[in-house]
Amino acid sequence: MTGDAPVGEERIRVVLVDDHDMVAESFRRILATTPDIDVLAVAGTVAAAIEAARAHRPDVIVMDHHLPDGRGSTAAARIRSELPETRIVMLTGTEDPAALAEALAAGCVGYFEKTSAFDELPAAIRTAAAGGAVISPQHLVRLQGNARPPGPPGARLTPREHEVLLLVAQALPNGAIAERLSLSVNTVRTHVQVILDKLGAHSKLEAVTLARQRGLLGD
Repeated sequence: MTGDAPVGEERIRVVLVDDHDMVAESFRRILATTPDIDVLAVAGTVAAAIEAARAHRPDVIVMDHHLPDGRGSTAAARIRSELPETRIVMLTGTEDPAALAEALAAGCVGYFEKTSAFDELPAAIRTAAAGGAVISPQHLVRLQGNARPPGPPGARLTPREHEVLLLVAQALPNGAIAERLSLSVNTVRTHVQVILDKLGAHSKLEAVTLARQRGLLGD
């Protein structure tokens, strides 16, 4: 039993993807005690992950990077192309810079290691579902050596877009950004999409990473 979600709040619909049964079951049990999260399915391969995503259309997918029939980033890219509203958080069992880069390119909104997932998973799912990015500072630092060249002059952010970017970097969801800047949520979504296009990013997570690499966040 997952318990009851707070009155007036919908549960976050989640699919777990991990080929290690014990790990997947541990995650499922953790989330079963969380009243605002429902685990709809557990998959163990790229093919099964895509099938589960199509069948359940979840809000969030927690995806293992290494799967028996391919990489989680492959599944993530395919799912994102078909279900752009689904947020994907990538998990890895090792410190692999290539895995992080692949997750960013596939449009994942979060990335962290399994060793920290047991404590951080519910909060990460909530952040992802709300439109925020989930990544630790140490993973951002690891990307510093892989910076892309700045975009052309025409791709510079407007002052308002820069304001939105700074709040995205604080992992604020679109609703909170809208409230902070006295904008509508739809306007914030438009700003975010323009920011992604200008930075050449596939997700908020990648946009924040690229912005930090290019000195746009002032840190």
